[in-house]
Amino acid sequence: MPEASQIIQECDKELTNTVESLFTFLGIQSISTLPEKTNEIEKAANFLNDYFSSKLGFTSRIVRFPDANPIVLAEYKTAKAKSTITFYGHYDVQPVDMSQPWVIKDPFDPQIINDNIIARGASDDKGQLWALIRGVEIAKAIEPNLPYNIRFLIEGEEECAGDGLARFINDNKDELSSDFVFVSDSTFFKQGIPALVTGLRGLLYTEVTVQGAQTDLHSGEFGGVAPNAIHGLVWILAKLKTRTGHITIPRFYDDVVDPTEKEKEDWHKLPFDTESFISEIMKADTDEGDQNFDLLTRKWARPTLDINGIYGGFTDTGVKTVIPAKATAKVSMRLVPNQNPSKIYQAFRHAVHSLCPPGYKVQVKHLSSADPVIIDTSNWLAQKVNNLFLQLWGHPCVHIRMGGTIPVVSSLKQLSQNIVVTGFGLPDDNFHAANEKFSLNQLNQAVKLIALLVSDSG
Repeated sequence: MPEASQIIQECDKELTNTVESLFTFLGIQSISTLPEKTNEIEKAANFLNDYFSSKLGFTSRIVRFPDANPIVLAEYKTAKAKSTITFYGHYDVQPVDMSQPWVIKDPFDPQIINDNIIARGASDDKGQLWALIRGVEIAKAIEPNLPYNIRFLIEGEEECAGDGLARFINDNKDELSSDFVFVSDSTFFKQGIPALVTGLRGLLYTEVTVQGAQTDLHSGEFGGVAPNAIHGLVWILAKLKTRTGHITIPRFYDDVVDPTEKEKEDWHKLPFDTESFISEIMKADTDEGDQNFDLLTRKWARPTLDINGIYGGFTDTGVKTVIPAKATAKVSMRLVPNQNPSKIYQAFRHAVHSLCPPGYKVQVKHLSSADPVIIDTSNWLAQKVNNLFLQLWGHPCVHIRMGGTIPVVSSLKQLSQNIVVTGFGLPDDNFHAANEKFSLNQLNQAVKLIALLVSDSG
């Protein structure tokens, strides 16, 4: 077993190589929500597959499922293994909206500014995934016979809510069975304070389309008499939630399980400043939602309903006076234990149809969903990870929930109940937004943590 100091020194020496190889990975435009980026998705999967084979000496292959992006499965096995650790990550990234100003010209040409890597995917999730890979690579270079079997399961559909990896896991549970699962796709609670995630909200993503007339109409000739699809749509949407954030769908809250008293007590002890969060992290002037619950509870443990996008009629520059025949909204709901996405979808669909004004037609589509998850952090891996965070950052992990969703976590729990969900990003890393970043220090420290973990040092 190598000394911890040797591993830490080697990670520091390898930082330049870590950054250079990560830049190559970040340069691949693997946007899973855009069909025109299919070749880039393939390029990212091939890059990882080749890297595992050539650099780490892993047995690696690309798994393909119908109507799914490629999965990278890479494995290292040793006869003397104490147990098997499966690392999860995703290589796909969010689209880039250049109407939001970036500090770099091309979000897929990464740059270092103020000791931060700026690029799409820098923190979500390519940078964090790369820390896992490089940590294992460096540990294995120092000691080729690691004490654990190691598996990487890497998908390309996390950002588009695809189910390819879930299907693969469901079909191969015995082959993929693990003692522990490690997921790094989250953030610290705040700078200097690492976190272990004890719960994830689920997701229900839908599309609502309202039809008025059969075709767009002239707003002068038909204004005041023709049904306006946007009006019909917004009437429906406005009635789904009150101004104070209460969701009006009948029986929507029936199965909600509140956080435990111990959780609430722990959350109240966290060094959290509501006003700073609103102004500095959200960059807003106020918060929304049911003020009967504090902000952290609303963020982590209460269900939501949000309009993610709305379109119809004329939206280009200039003037076109039409009464739109059709209008569509994307509507998502974050769900909490014990809410069932299928049950909530049926309630939502029924509510939308019942709210539709006379003379209009409405269609509701189910686009994707994921179950909420509760995670037990009492397992050996969680305790080991906590100790390494304390060693490297000087602060133990706090226990938090995530307001977001990692759809595959419920499937990963089929491989092992001993699952760790954590992250090396920071709350202001701009996941899904302009100027996404990943601190060089966070990257290097994350590589050290993984190297110490898999070598059983530290």
